[in-house]
Amino acid sequence: LEAPAVGVFLERAVEQLELVVAIGTSGVKVAPERAQALIYGYAVGLDMTRRDLQSDMREKKRPWDIGKSFANAAPIAPIHPATATGPLMHGAITLDVNGQRRQSGDLSDMV
Repeated sequence: LEAPAVGVFLERAVEQLELVVAIGTSGVKVAPERAQALIYGYAVGLDMTRRDLQSDMREKKRPWDIGKSFANAAPIAPIHPATATGPLMHGAITLDVNGQRRQSGDLSDMV
């Protein structure tokens, strides 16, 4: 996934790679053993946060979500159907920015 150009915002942004889960069927009070059946597919997402805006809003006791509300703040790659990938419970997930490792983990560690 390549992040779109966001100019000066990217210099102030903190990036996190995320596993995007696309829900294909609605459910209420779904038992954990049945939850996987509701998933349509998976994608890779980039969650960018402007910490400068977020901190400024927090200090002013205003909603901090403005730090996530700029153009191209959360691009995602194409969704791959779960029928093709199977459940994604484990696997390496890494984020490199300009050749520097910013994030390294395993899907099993994600909430």
